[in-house]
Amino acid sequence: MEQENRRATDRLAAARDNVRFADKRTANLEAQLLEDGQPSPRETL
Repeated sequence: MEQENRRATDRLAAARDNVRFADKRTANLEAQLLEDGQPSPRETL
């Protein structure tokens, strides 16, 4: 049971890291667009 809990905790931590990476990547891409004078995707919706 303890091993299953640890595995679930590790998977949850990995999922959180993946979301943070995706958020950071999106923010970096939006910053690049702004530097290039392009409207951000949020502004075009």
